[in-house]
Amino acid sequence: MIVPQITENESERLETLYNYDILDTQPEKEFDDLVKLASQICETPISLVSLVDNERQWFKAKVGLEARQTSRDVSFCAHAIHDDQIMVVNDAWEDERFSDNPLVTENPNIRFYAGVPLVSPQGIKLGTLCVIDTNPRDLDEHQIFALETLSQQVIKQMELKLHNRELEKSLEKIETQNRKLNKLNRTNGKLLSIISHDLRSPLTSLSGFLSLFEENSLSQDEVIKTTQGLKVMLNSSTDLLDNLLQWGASRVSDDVIKLQSLQLTDLVNDIKASAQVMAQEKNNTIYSHVEDNYTLRADSVMLRFVIRNLMQNAIKFTDNGVIEIFAEEKETYHWITIRDSGIGMDPKKLNKLFSWESRTSTLGTSGEKGAGLGLILCQEFIEHHGGLIQVNSKPGWGSTFSFCLSKHLS
Repeated sequence: MIVPQITENESERLETLYNYDILDTQPEKEFDDLVKLASQICETPISLVSLVDNERQWFKAKVGLEARQTSRDVSFCAHAIHDDQIMVVNDAWEDERFSDNPLVTENPNIRFYAGVPLVSPQGIKLGTLCVIDTNPRDLDEHQIFALETLSQQVIKQMELKLHNRELEKSLEKIETQNRKLNKLNRTNGKLLSIISHDLRSPLTSLSGFLSLFEENSLSQDEVIKTTQGLKVMLNSSTDLLDNLLQWGASRVSDDVIKLQSLQLTDLVNDIKASAQVMAQEKNNTIYSHVEDNYTLRADSVMLRFVIRNLMQNAIKFTDNGVIEIFAEEKETYHWITIRDSGIGMDPKKLNKLFSWESRTSTLGTSGEKGAGLGLILCQEFIEHHGGLIQVNSKPGWGSTFSFCLSKHLS
């Protein structure tokens, strides 16, 4: 037996074969019909669509053979892909390449073989369409022509399926882009709605104040009073703009969350320090009950946004009170709670907190305004972490916001 040589363009040949993504796929009628027709035309009990892999030949379609593949070393087809035309072995017993081949001396007892190379449009030989008999014989010119024609149909089927897969991928990309575009359009509409409604008001007020100031129409007391009011409005607008930027970025980004190990204690202390000025202006005290070295996995930007937003809300609706933050590790979740002793909310207000359509903004204890966007964004971020947010509140008794983050995110 002579082991078939490796082709000169083996790397390119295998790359082309793998690009068709056909190896180890399920049987398909289009290929099965071609080998049946080849077997009938050539009057042979066995016919195969054989694809020559790195170390094996694998049969995409077969008639009269149980095996799904054989070693490349004993493959007739691995010899045939070195030829440009059909390779015919009239009697394997009389051919030194195959006389002691186990496929000849044992099952399936090959005596006759004829294989036409399967050639890609780029001229790469991938395997063969072959017919096999257990008796020595030959093919006439009509049978050879039919076999060559059928081999071209095999390649056309492979090409068709390749193009269909590429088309499906293109359609999937188009659909993905359409979804992104629709998402951006909805986002743009919401952003414009907020900007036109909630950001225009403080800018209009500021413009009016500057006009009066230029005309010297305000007394010193009026300037001080108006300035304080504008400061509250501009602070609220700054918070709103930050929320808008975070929300818009989250809607555009393909990377939903970027997980990393975080020291929750450090993050909370950081946020607490940045909120101190705002809290002191309203005579509020912030307490953190998070244990030292409390560690969890989360997106740092999203988690910082959620805690900062909930803490600012607590300060907004609390005067001369207390804001507390807790963290507790349970079996599958981390639970983080922010509790205040502020003015609280009635059930009607609670039911609208996380709805874009019915969102409303309640003035803070110092007249702070908002757009109701922060909590909606908090909910989105928490859901990205496999968690949820809960609220308990009662007028005059304050509010408690609790949210959980899954411990099993990867």
